[in-house]
Amino acid sequence: MHNHTTLSDGSASLEQMANAAIQMGWSWLGISDHSQSLKVANGVGPDALLAQGKLIHRLNQQWDKDGTDFRIFQGVESDILAGGKLDYRNEILATLDHVIASVHAITKWRARDEVTNTEELIKTMENPYTTILGHPTGRILQGRDGFPVDMHEVLRATAELINDGHTKAIELNASPYRLDLDWRLCKYAKELGVPISINPDAHSLAGLFDVHHGVQIARKGWLEQSDILNSKSADELSAYFSGQIIS
Repeated sequence: MHNHTTLSDGSASLEQMANAAIQMGWSWLGISDHSQSLKVANGVGPDALLAQGKLIHRLNQQWDKDGTDFRIFQGVESDILAGGKLDYRNEILATLDHVIASVHAITKWRARDEVTNTEELIKTMENPYTTILGHPTGRILQGRDGFPVDMHEVLRATAELINDGHTKAIELNASPYRLDLDWRLCKYAKELGVPISINPDAHSLAGLFDVHHGVQIARKGWLEQSDILNSKSADELSAYFSGQIIS
């Protein structure tokens, strides 16, 4: 669900990413370019995001016409703003299949205490348009520690939202520089019934292969097929996203 194109800071076009995924035998691909506030990553404005959606719709129609078993899901990797708010107006978010909410203001979040950060992430998950929490702790392996946060509490709050009928999941970011969620937290998510989305966070064609690193972490965390969003077919995933409660 979490892959980038040249519309933000990726090195391959939407069509190139899709063709690579088809060649890998995938039946769907999620595109989630960076949102407008992340200027350093060429964050995407509302008009460009809507235009991308029209392109995705045309491509999906063409593949369906050609009998190609493939579909793109359009999302966005939204920066988490103050109070758990997302980076676009609701009417823009409503056009998307999914929204990955992620922390990128890492210096600010690392300077805050655990309670504040935990509350902020829970507010983010409570946002009706948030589908997936991206790279949840912000860590970079052998680079930096993540920000202070009680992920057990975040996972429990996410489980409660799911029990109330909301469509929520937590990312296992498969980039070898992140591998975030930690395998022990994957195991706890499974115990709570919180789905995991294994995402390569690809910024290139080669980056798509990073999903295999995530599979290894998922196995270490005792996750099974039923725990993973990636195991769903395109039709199943579409139905899953359509069940999101917007209120």
